Amino acid sequence: MTSPDPGPDPAGPDRPDRPEGRDRPDRPDRPEGPPSWSGPPQPAPPRDLYPPQRLSTLSLIVGPLQTLQNLAVPLIAVLFFGRFSSQSFVIAAVTVMLTLVATTIRWYTFTYRISPERVEIKQGLVGRSTRTIPIDRIRGVDVTANLLHRALGLAVVRIEAAAGGGAAEEGKLDAVMAPEAERIRALLLRRRAAITGTAPAGASADAGDGASAIDPYAPPAPDVVHHTTPWRWYLYAPLSGVYLLAPFAALAAIAGFIGQLGDELGLFSPERLRSIAEGLETVPYVLLAALAVLFVLLVPVVAVAAYTIANWAFTLREREGNLITARGLLTRHTVALERARVRGYELTDNPLGRVFRTVRLGAVMTGLGDTATRAQLLPIVPRRVAEAISGRVLGPYRGTLLPHPTSALRRRLVRAVVPWAVPAAAVLYLGWTWAVWPVIVLALLCSLVAVDLYRSLGHGYDGARLSVRSGSLDRRQAVVEARAVVGWRMTQTLSQRWAGLVTLTAAVGAGTGGYAAIDLDSAEAAGFAADVSPEWIRPFLEPDDDANEEPPASEGP
Repeated sequence: MTSPDPGPDPAGPDRPDRPEGRDRPDRPDRPEGPPSWSGPPQPAPPRDLYPPQRLSTLSLIVGPLQTLQNLAVPLIAVLFFGRFSSQSFVIAAVTVMLTLVATTIRWYTFTYRISPERVEIKQGLVGRSTRTIPIDRIRGVDVTANLLHRALGLAVVRIEAAAGGGAAEEGKLDAVMAPEAERIRALLLRRRAAITGTAPAGASADAGDGASAIDPYAPPAPDVVHHTTPWRWYLYAPLSGVYLLAPFAALAAIAGFIGQLGDELGLFSPERLRSIAEGLETVPYVLLAALAVLFVLLVPVVAVAAYTIANWAFTLREREGNLITARGLLTRHTVALERARVRGYELTDNPLGRVFRTVRLGAVMTGLGDTATRAQLLPIVPRRVAEAISGRVLGPYRGTLLPHPTSALRRRLVRAVVPWAVPAAAVLYLGWTWAVWPVIVLALLCSLVAVDLYRSLGHGYDGARLSVRSGSLDRRQAVVEARAVVGWRMTQTLSQRWAGLVTLTAAVGAGTGGYAAIDLDSAEAAGFAADVSPEWIRPFLEPDDDANEEPPASEGP
């Protein structure tokens, strides 16, 4: 069945009033479909660099073990006081089960996400919390792994933000697989460099436009290894007072553990302590002397062992504009320092280190928390090695250190000797002539330290970097770029005023915040500051010619 012919089109081409081009589907100025009132099309939101995901399932093993490690002594006490009854075992089993349940809930509710602009961490079941860290505010990403983590192939990622130095401002991923931790660290450092405009040479110029320019699974750039510590340099450990005290710290830890365990188990009753003291009185003095000598001989051995454990396989390498240090045997620490934020370096030594010409090297950085450990670039190494690496990596200091006036030496000698005059006069007045000699010996030792303090003083400027040095038992020489100085502060104590000396501090927005040249002559301090920052200081030193000119005479009417 066919439809009837509708006849000629009433609006056909024969009609002269028909608008030309009407109902043409190819008319370019006529939109198809209904008009849109939503404005211009919006770009699609950038995809996440890391979509929301949980920690590694192996953290369900690490978490309970770490928690039970802290509960070991209380659980042992419960079993002991319960005489290993079924009730004590039930209490211990319930504690272990609650630990497993809490760890499982924490793993299930913990998620992290990395977008092109921020890191977002959500956790908690009842009290749900969300922590957001802007990527451009990240000032450090560290990767650590203790012995248990390394056995399971895990690592802990710590993200430090520029909002503060406390733990509340940090993001912590405990724990993820070790390769994943390295990818997260590299990704965050790349993205931060792209956002802040500090990307290394050769990086994509479009890295800051979106997530597509950064591939989280891209292979890292090849490393430039600046230093690897040889095993024989671990013998420098006794030159550090920190590691010489390691045996005493170990004894204190053992005594504390035994004391805590004894209190929990009731082992240290007054009668038992009295019997132990009576037993020690019967020990021959020769045996006690032999034990003391053995302990003294073991001190450097324990110091070397502690130093080796802490700095095992220490390496300093550079990758994509970041200086990366890795160290540790039982717990492996990996710290990344952005090279663009390094403003100088610091060489630290002590009297024993000066005898064997060894130093430690640390970086002076902006926006870095816990600079005492995280800014370490080299452990105890020969001075020539530290100076060569600091010059190659951070820039050399080509100047010399100028000595300070002799009035600074007199001031130190007075401060070293005068305090002992009062006890010396007191013992002489009481007729205790034998007690004068220890006072004299102590005064001589303090005088030697005072002379060493004066010899350690120095300051200099090579046109690009300034350097100041001070200290004796812990001598530090700081080398800071002149562009990092944001101000100067000149202070003067009462004794300095009598000696005509001042302390000049260069305020720096990095490291400790200020580096002081102690006991300078007033004119020398002003000249030193003027050499480093002439545009700030010289206007205050030059006379005002306009002020000396006489005002022109006014003309009468």
